Amino acid sequence: MSAALTRRAALAGAAAAGLALAAPAGAAETPRRKTPVPPGEPSVLHALIGRENAAAAAYRAAAAVDPRLARLAEHEADHARALNSQLAALGLNGPLPPRDASGLRGEAGRLARAGRPADALAAAAALERALLDAYADALGGLRVANIVRTAATVMGSHAQHLAVLERVW
Repeated sequence: MSAALTRRAALAGAAAAGLALAAPAGAAETPRRKTPVPPGEPSVLHALIGRENAAAAAYRAAAAVDPRLARLAEHEADHARALNSQLAALGLNGPLPPRDASGLRGEAGRLARAGRPADALAAAAALERALLDAYADALGGLRVANIVRTAATVMGSHAQHLAVLERVW
């Protein structure tokens, strides 16, 4: 019998995969020292925070059609806060969330404008797939271990969202 994948195992796997992508060759042999922030790190974080803010706004709007989606809005806002804390640790501010969902585009816009529960769930699954792709791309450009760990953990959460949307709801 195959064991079901637990949330803890999924998050641990995502974090390990992210760290493996970000670890430079020979990193285990080098002593720990304060590393300067790679120049692209803040822009990658800004882009991810922007996506999380848009997703939170889209889920809030879609909750009017399917109230179950309100919980996912909270998760996306939590993701944005976690990523913002990493940016703050670098001494930088993140992007502000949108005031409402009216200007959202792409998958987030489709979710925000969904008129029926079935359309909202399909749009939510598409949004989660897009978020997973964004994190997969971003992990290759991140080098600071704490940031990689946070991004990989958030990525694992999006995989959970997708699994719930596709298999349970």
